[in-house]
Amino acid sequence: MSETSNPKDPLNVAVVVVGDLNRSPRMLNHCVSLSESFSDINEISLIGFNGGDIRSDISSNPKIKQYYIREGTNKFLRKLPKFLFIFVALIKIVIQVISLSWILLRIPKFRFLILQNPPGIPSMLICWLICKIRRSKYIIDWHNYGYTILKVNNRPNFIVNIAEKYEKYLGKKSDVNFCVSQAEKRDLKKEFNIEAVCLPDRPVKGLFKFLNENEANNLYKKYPNELSSLIDSHLPENKSKKPIVMISSTSWTPDEDFSMLLNSFIKTEEMLLEHIEDKEKKTFENITEDKIKKVLFLITGRGPLKEQFMKKVSEAKLKYFEVKSIWLDSDDYPKLLSLVDLGISLHYSSSGIDLPMKVVDMFSGCLPVASIYYDTIVELVEENKNGFLFKTDKDLCKILKNVILEFSLTGKCQKIDKYRENLHKDLDKNDWVSQWKQRVIPSLKKKNIV
Repeated sequence: MSETSNPKDPLNVAVVVVGDLNRSPRMLNHCVSLSESFSDINEISLIGFNGGDIRSDISSNPKIKQYYIREGTNKFLRKLPKFLFIFVALIKIVIQVISLSWILLRIPKFRFLILQNPPGIPSMLICWLICKIRRSKYIIDWHNYGYTILKVNNRPNFIVNIAEKYEKYLGKKSDVNFCVSQAEKRDLKKEFNIEAVCLPDRPVKGLFKFLNENEANNLYKKYPNELSSLIDSHLPENKSKKPIVMISSTSWTPDEDFSMLLNSFIKTEEMLLEHIEDKEKKTFENITEDKIKKVLFLITGRGPLKEQFMKKVSEAKLKYFEVKSIWLDSDDYPKLLSLVDLGISLHYSSSGIDLPMKVVDMFSGCLPVASIYYDTIVELVEENKNGFLFKTDKDLCKILKNVILEFSLTGKCQKIDKYRENLHKDLDKNDWVSQWKQRVIPSLKKKNIV
């Protein structure tokens, strides 16, 4: 027998993502906003995979309780040949259906549920059915489309077609919809006939810490293998040798073209040497080979293509780029971002209408970004305001070359300093929680959810 809603019931909310909780910052931000916006909230049930340590504003909040879904894979299944993809996927889905259903049926009765999509298989169906059973409202937060990701990953066409029909059908069952961009809002209306509220990702105030020199040095020492060149630069005799620090965050999946990054490193080094040898150069005239600063390029994340990429980097024998793969504790990642000179985003979107959360993280640390161009990215990265845009590896090379030359001669880059200043101003007036209150609460009230 289904449960009935009572306005006097304690306010409980479920937040669901079929992914690692510590790698789902937008859903964590929903939890923060719920906690800050409703003083009478009893429990926020945060549901997803246990991907490891989670940031402290979530783990220390007594209102947020974590529940873990069984992933449905083990070492044996992951080693099976690719042609058994459908078999492995079915096993995963069955296990996840049972695990997610059990969690949603046993947690405190929730007034509404917020589901991240993608991934929507099997979560869209399970969440809709259990919301029906428990007389709760069903909300989808659209980040992208699952079927387009399957397409990018070269899954069979019939699988992609089934996933598209599944997503469109179950998307219409939701009571409220949010999405990350104006482009996605328009596309949801056109392709799905779904009215969504655009809720762009924004920085969370206070989440990203700006460290003094001693705090920075302590952070470097925590990762001695990856950050050794920064530790060395703290010695008085090595101050002038401090490298330019750049960072990119990735899940090492096919919707980010990291071959472009490696090609850019190689071509940038060629362009730097050509510039030094050019006797008619009109910019950075005083540069010599011994004055060119090195770049410490950090790549965070885990995924299937990492080892392959790092092997190619090693084989390239780069002179000016030291490339390190790094995995940071949840609370250390935002600290490190505030100490980096430039972020790089190669996320081009499987659908063309989503926005990369990694860029929002970088902006939260007031870190300017160079991002690959696609139509929707201009909703987030604005040239001459908070970052650079590039279309080809040649475009990226020009950005990298000019940044390296300017740092090498002056110790700073005027454009990066200007963009960082603009990001500081935006952080003070346009944060996630204030936007969430302006856009989400009216949507919930309109449907008599709160």
